[in-house]
Amino acid sequence: MKQSTLFVILLIAACFLISAPQAKANSIYAHTSVTFDEQSGIIHGRAVAEASYGIYAYYDISLTATLESDDGTYVDYGYGYSSGNTSYAEVDLQVEAADTEYTITAEYDATVLYQDSEPPPDYALYSWIDYYSFTSLYGGLQIYAVDWYEFFGQLTSYPNYYVANPNINMGRTHSRKKVGRPDHLWVLSDDIVSGHCGRTERYITYQVVDYANHTTGRTSVIEQFPGTVTDSCSGLVVQSSSSCTVRNDGTIPDGIHVGVPGGMCPNSIDGSCGYILDVDRWQWCPRNSSPITLATLTYDVHWNYIGINGRYTRWPIGGQFRP
Repeated sequence: MKQSTLFVILLIAACFLISAPQAKANSIYAHTSVTFDEQSGIIHGRAVAEASYGIYAYYDISLTATLESDDGTYVDYGYGYSSGNTSYAEVDLQVEAADTEYTITAEYDATVLYQDSEPPPDYALYSWIDYYSFTSLYGGLQIYAVDWYEFFGQLTSYPNYYVANPNINMGRTHSRKKVGRPDHLWVLSDDIVSGHCGRTERYITYQVVDYANHTTGRTSVIEQFPGTVTDSCSGLVVQSSSSCTVRNDGTIPDGIHVGVPGGMCPNSIDGSCGYILDVDRWQWCPRNSSPITLATLTYDVHWNYIGINGRYTRWPIGGQFRP
């Protein structure tokens, strides 16, 4: 019985598909990320490379990662690799956060595991077996992707998978995170107690936050008020900050009270003695720039009572002070 030419062709093709190896979606998935932990004031950078089964059976995966602030002040770096037939490599980095942007950059490499001791004559110098053609697919592309990239392998046939160098530079990914610009102060705590010699003492802690009330991490601040102010209880001049101070977590603890006359507890004292700061400014000290006011406060400080912006009882947590 005669059969059509088309039928014969289809039959041959079907036999080939049954006997030929089936290509799979084999790839190396690379990913970077940067996050800011507001509680600790730490920037966390993470880089991961994960290979599918068909890949890590034939390649080791490695990566190098660097986490750096825009001005180069804060840097951390690390190296990760797959080992023991594991499918992934990872690096976790961290630096103290400040008012700037941070970038993590990771570079990914695949290393061929198998070498043919007797390659074909024409491939004498190319004995490493790059089954999934990563050398030809990515060796010269210089991939530089944002956040993630998937390096797909392409299964190739003998002898086309032979390469000279087992080390294959796949490419890079990078991610960025901006820590908010200091904008104002947020009340974390406010306590009023009877302290030394029975005087009133007030301990308030501010948190530097951005416009959306997110913490800003490591922040340099200074307290300043104009003129000369004398404490009538102790007769001493009230001192402001002489220079900017770095607060690693962006918090500002402030203890407010009058001084004690002569350093000795008095037998009696006018409870209204003290001082008033009509304009007390907490300021942020940016790098390479003049201080910028975060909050303008009024302190009414006396032996028997202390007011902050007209409030003589505790400020609630979350109270805000602005310029």
